Amino acid sequence: MHALPSWAWEYKPSLGHGLKYGGLLGFQSALTEGSHNIRGSLGFFGMSAGYDYKLLNDFSIGLTTGQHADVFSDYDTHTLNITYFAKGTYLKGWNISADVGQQRCKQECVEDNDYHSLTWFSLGYSF
Repeated sequence: MHALPSWAWEYKPSLGHGLKYGGLLGFQSALTEGSHNIRGSLGFFGMSAGYDYKLLNDFSIGLTTGQHADVFSDYDTHTLNITYFAKGTYLKGWNISADVGQQRCKQECVEDNDYHSLTWFSLGYSF
């Protein structure tokens, strides 16, 4: 007889700035289980969703996709990120992320609708 796997997802709220937090300042809700972290964020001027995988005790690597706006345009963004956790991966405390990827202007663009490279830093606090 085979036993079904036991999934113990834990809810992790956080606040922060950057793509992982939906823009200027945002709230992130995450579900964490072992090395896996699934997150969604809603912030001023945007929203995002992503997935992270724990690499080491203090680092994770992940993907983020979202929609963000500024004074002039709306953007789709898609990035890879690496995150450092000050007190250990997915634990309460400060974290900082570096994101690299692409963004595309969707409407009212000053430039064309092609994708452009993007580098961003996110800073957050998990509760």
